[in-house]
Amino acid sequence: MLNNMTKQRHCQSWFLYLFPTISEKIIAKELNQAAPPRQRSQFIAEAIKQRIARKNKETLEVLLAKGYQERRNEALEITKDFESIKIYPVKQRLKSQGRSNLHNR
Repeated sequence: MLNNMTKQRHCQSWFLYLFPTISEKIIAKELNQAAPPRQRSQFIAEAIKQRIARKNKETLEVLLAKGYQERRNEALEITKDFESIKIYPVKQRLKSQGRSNLHNR
């Protein structure tokens, strides 16, 4: 004879077996279509690896953006040091040196 606790567990597992959530049904169906029966564990492991890699990349991007923001003022100061230097395009430099275009383009 089953005791009360065993009956309760049996009813819960039976209910979950018969009425899984819709998302579980969809995931199971898609997994069955995406991977052959003997390759599902490998497929799931690869999906988890990809998700972890994507999460790590997102974390790195956030850290890089934060670092760029923290160094912004320093980069602006360096840029100011070069503002006084005049840089001309090649055609303008050649003209200022008294040479015309070497190649007619």
